[in-house]
Amino acid sequence: MRLAVLLLLAYSLTACPTTPRDDDDAADSNCDGEQDLGEFYADESYDADADGFFDADDPGCAEFYDAAQLDCDDTNDLINPDEAETECNDVDDDCDADTADSSDLDADGFTTCEGDCNDASQLVYPGAPDEDCNGVDEDCNGDDGEPCDTNYSGDWTLTSAVTYACTGWEVDFAAMTLNHVGDDIAVSPDGCGSCAPTNLQGSFNSDTQFVAGQTVPSGNCNAEFSMLGTFTNTDSVFGNLSINFTGSDCGTNGCVGQVLSYEATR
Repeated sequence: MRLAVLLLLAYSLTACPTTPRDDDDAADSNCDGEQDLGEFYADESYDADADGFFDADDPGCAEFYDAAQLDCDDTNDLINPDEAETECNDVDDDCDADTADSSDLDADGFTTCEGDCNDASQLVYPGAPDEDCNGVDEDCNGDDGEPCDTNYSGDWTLTSAVTYACTGWEVDFAAMTLNHVGDDIAVSPDGCGSCAPTNLQGSFNSDTQFVAGQTVPSGNCNAEFSMLGTFTNTDSVFGNLSINFTGSDCGTNGCVGQVLSYEATR
């Protein structure tokens, strides 16, 4: 009896095979906002990079979805309408042709990606004629043409007077005249007639810094003046004036060394 039941069951399994899944819906799927068989969300088949935007190259997607939902590169999840445009990478990151990958706002034929270092001026672009020493890098090569020799000669006004006095010595000036020739510089403080120093001589130890000095003898108490100056631009300088007194009478005269700071403009 048991054998007969087993034979009957085996026959039924072979005579009545399982019906295969109908995949017609998947085969006939369209990009139409509908969730087809096998998709976890509507039109998943048309979002290959799974970034939530649909293939703009598919006619159905292009017809059904608006531009804000279409993916111009459905193989890269970093390219879609939600992404910010990155300049100069030759990629339409945000899928918006109106968002420029580079700009040429001054219409000089060079974009910022092509090295235009001032996109607001038609006179500035790679290869433009460069006028030396005018403070403008017209050809965008990183410098202003030939080495420029800045001259600091002229009359300079201090923001506050430099003053010091002891027996036999007086320092008092609120202006000075600079004479700059090559690497050499002379500083003439414009003070009272008997004041010191009167003419400090020195030179530049860098493009923007100088040291000048003067020794003024006076009996047994001599004064050694040393001025340090640093130019922050062509019309502004700051630094200090150091005074060192040497001689047997300096102590009794009450003269002690000083470091006096100053700032001046031309």
